[in-house]
Amino acid sequence: MSSKESKRECLKNCNCSAYAKSNISGHGSRCLIWYGDLIDVGEFIDKYAQQDMYVRLPSSEIDLIHALKRKGKRLVTNPARVKHFSYSCFLGSIWWYIIWNKRKKGKETKHSSTQVA
Repeated sequence: MSSKESKRECLKNCNCSAYAKSNISGHGSRCLIWYGDLIDVGEFIDKYAQQDMYVRLPSSEIDLIHALKRKGKRLVTNPARVKHFSYSCFLGSIWWYIIWNKRKKGKETKHSSTQVA
């Protein structure tokens, strides 16, 4: 079944949520169609990582995606940026804790030395 035929079959059925054409070595190409929830997508990605998968969306969501693209906003963030931000927050919190402890100890020693004198 070709990609066009897979698309046509999916668009015929309201319950179709995604379709993909997979090339299985030695067995030719086949059409995979998901109905309802997208279950076992991880297995599809693991086995056929270089294949395209087409997901059906309501037109309202497609309009939202186009509007965000026109404004220059992204829906998906770069994983490296998320990692960098998390790492920075972690190091910042450690730095803040060390400074806070030094100030706390400094106040305690000043407070205790004024009581002795």
